[in-house]
Amino acid sequence: MKPLVLVYNFPHQIMAIRARSLFGDEAAIINRAGSNLTDTLRFCAAVLSNRPRLLYVMDIGIPSYFAALLAKTITLGRVKVFVDTGDLVYLFSKAERKYGPLALFAVKV
Repeated sequence: MKPLVLVYNFPHQIMAIRARSLFGDEAAIINRAGSNLTDTLRFCAAVLSNRPRLLYVMDIGIPSYFAALLAKTITLGRVKVFVDTGDLVYLFSKAERKYGPLALFAVKV
């Protein structure tokens, strides 16, 4: 059974690219695609349909939080949930060059 990876980033953003680099075809990867409401429903549906033993969450947001909570609840805590907060977010953001100095400072802090 493949791990389930929930990425609170759109497919073209750094964390989604990182997820594909880390897991490749070895995991089911679900990225953001719309609003928090629709993504919460999509992420929860992915948890219900995949029934993973391992849930890897990249960046925490409303959709990924509720999906992880659902996974823990329906398995009575047996699913392993790893949360990757993106410790290197500052370096990735700087490399993307899409944020100004003030925004980069906010990410760094």
